[in-house]
Amino acid sequence: MADHLGWRWEFGIQVPFILVCLVLASYAVPSDLGIYDNRKEGFLKAMKAFDYTGSLLMAVSVTFLILGLVSLCF
Repeated sequence: MADHLGWRWEFGIQVPFILVCLVLASYAVPSDLGIYDNRKEGFLKAMKAFDYTGSLLMAVSVTFLILGLVSLCF
């Protein structure tokens, strides 16, 4: 595709699909998802409820997954 249309089209062709995903997600994701009414609780209480361990483990696992997949290419 890059040889025939150019590398810019590889990014431009994704725009309609991204817009469709955005519209579908706006209808599929419930509006009450997340911390319930965090304005009353405050920012510090909301940050205490954040899952730091899970976020760190997910970031590390995705990093190693990408590094493993890249090493298969070489």
